[in-house]
Amino acid sequence: MQRITYLGPEGTFSEAAMITLRTTGRIPGSSEVEPVSVASAREALVQVQAGDADYACVPIESSLEGPVVPTLDTLAVGAPLQIFAETVLPVSFTIAVRPGTAAGDVKTVAGFPIAAAQVREWLATNLPDAELVAANSNAAAAEDVKAERADAGVCTEWAAQRLGLHALASGVVDEAHAHTRFVLVGRPGHRRRPPGRTAPRWYWGWETCPVPLPPP
Repeated sequence: MQRITYLGPEGTFSEAAMITLRTTGRIPGSSEVEPVSVASAREALVQVQAGDADYACVPIESSLEGPVVPTLDTLAVGAPLQIFAETVLPVSFTIAVRPGTAAGDVKTVAGFPIAAAQVREWLATNLPDAELVAANSNAAAAEDVKAERADAGVCTEWAAQRLGLHALASGVVDEAHAHTRFVLVGRPGHRRRPPGRTAPRWYWGWETCPVPLPPP
């Protein structure tokens, strides 16, 4: 069984990307997968570098915010890693609250920094007096609301549903057709590719930029 780390907890876009790659047959090797939720994209990659996981599924680029810096910084140092697959997900957010909470009750909003940046205009218009507090991920923002550490959270729809939260607003994003690219990263070396799939695209070494892999 292959261990795949992803930015958790359950209900993040990273988890959704991993599920997409698995259900479309784009994870090389065994079809048996053990998802492992971790606290950051860096930790997801470090576990692969250390040999504690086979792959990591991490965000690498946002259509609104550009490169995901923690992912690129980790790829640039330590043991070399290789990108084996990628997927692009459309992105929009739910502003989740505890049942019975109205917009006027919201004093704090938990948000993963990359997510909060994609709804800043909505927040400025609809919750202008609320203080934004950082969360470790989109799903963690929902957990902060559930635990009453924040009045509202910028999260995924399924994270809100999983925790029994209500949607103050759904489908929120400042720019229509926003999307994020996710990559499946593993240690370099030969792995059986799923039928019909192309060779891995990039190899990351100590350099700060990727270079194309040679043909298989």
